[in-house]
Amino acid sequence: MRTLPISVCTLALNEEKNIARCLQSVPFAAERILVDSGSTDRTVEIAKGLGARVVTHPFEGYVAQSAYSISLAAQPWVLQLDADEALGETLQSEILARFGDLEPPEDGFRMPRCTFFFDRWIRHSGWYPDYKTRLFRKDRGRISGEEPHQHGEVDGRLGTLSNSILHHTYSGLDDHARTIERLARMSAESRRKAGRKPSLLRAALAPAFKALRAYVWKRGFLDGRAGLLLALYAAHYAFLKEAYLFESPPPAKG
Repeated sequence: MRTLPISVCTLALNEEKNIARCLQSVPFAAERILVDSGSTDRTVEIAKGLGARVVTHPFEGYVAQSAYSISLAAQPWVLQLDADEALGETLQSEILARFGDLEPPEDGFRMPRCTFFFDRWIRHSGWYPDYKTRLFRKDRGRISGEEPHQHGEVDGRLGTLSNSILHHTYSGLDDHARTIERLARMSAESRRKAGRKPSLLRAALAPAFKALRAYVWKRGFLDGRAGLLLALYAAHYAFLKEAYLFESPPPAKG
């Protein structure tokens, strides 16, 4: 397979179950960088064994950590992948075709992301196509967002790829529940810092709105029982984000 002028940038913390699949799915990349925030499992060992450059860096939040990983890239193009994501063969082939013999005229590309949850690929529920801008020229793109959510931005021409990033998220329902709690706390803290005030009305109405949006408006019922679970999780996440705003902020470090 041809080598493309792309640095793949990935964040990890205890991702030994996923990291090999992620790194092996980008065989065309000239460089693979893993920014690890203190794994205690075999993540670092596996990544190094696959030829990735591993840099240990304290976790500063998803946006800052992703920006840091991109700053390490030596290639003119960057592909940002989460450790639990991978490129299927069709997306690999599409990227190779877009580059051809010369770099593409676009400054970046967005692509759909398809998530595997509860034994099936989710095609509705507001989870698909879930376009992500992940591939861009290093000097024309950046990672932005409000914790815990991040997104790529490109100054210039943005193309669209048709094949999906494959997202192997959550090892089970307990894992999903723990992740929702962690992300809700991060979101509440980010919004608190931005001056957002708690609201009983939002805490009461947001869960129902999110559940109806996922299950009815986004046709989650077509995803079967997985769609119903995702609607209920969406309601739970919406409630926790509001509820955690009522907690006292953590004491300042000193």
